[in-house]
Amino acid sequence: RLARGQSARKGTIGGLHNILRRERASSERFVVVAKAEELGPLPGVLPGSPVPLFPLPNLFLIPGALLPLHIFETRYRAMMRDLLDRDGRLALGTILDYPGHAVTDPPRVEKLGGLGEIENYQKLDDGRFVILVRGLARTVVEELPSTKPYRIARLRAATEAPVRVEEGAALAGELSAAIRHRAGSELELPDGLAVSQLADVLLMHLELPPKRMSELYSCLDVRKRAHAALAEHKKKPADTA
Repeated sequence: RLARGQSARKGTIGGLHNILRRERASSERFVVVAKAEELGPLPGVLPGSPVPLFPLPNLFLIPGALLPLHIFETRYRAMMRDLLDRDGRLALGTILDYPGHAVTDPPRVEKLGGLGEIENYQKLDDGRFVILVRGLARTVVEELPSTKPYRIARLRAATEAPVRVEEGAALAGELSAAIRHRAGSELELPDGLAVSQLADVLLMHLELPPKRMSELYSCLDVRKRAHAALAEHKKKPADTA
């Protein structure tokens, strides 16, 4: 059971609501807070599986980022109560939703999703929650039958093919420059982010069509994902340009 002061901790209503207001007013749905490699190694089969599965349309959780969410549906309020009695970890599954794409019932989540951990939360008087989820890792999502009001999944680590050392520094420099061009002074990147995470941050600023975003988020070859993100950056004018 999570105790106050552990991974998930209560926050002030004003502080978390301010984050949600900023998120609604901006296309940036996340804040980078940590290097992915600082979040710890992920075993092949995650401990504590299965975990609650929170499916969201066209949302991609990147490692090392904080994502603000508003929990209001009855089934997900129940999920929150269960999470706060456990380790606070859940799977954020992506539902692709765009014109012409057939959505099943229940909506199918993409094969790759994000493992997240509740970093901060506030329970409101009417039973809703405002939460911050920290992205921990990309994972392979295997949905399981559920006796809960919400969906559940077993997660496996998604192993990435790393960039070769000799080209890593140059790629990191290109990605950082592209991010600064798009985000300006609004985003402060921690020093020493890996190419994998820099590519993710750039993708999040490109506002790509959901299908294309899913293709690149699911690409586990870091070099290919980074070059694809840079190519999309060059094709798509930035508001700050």
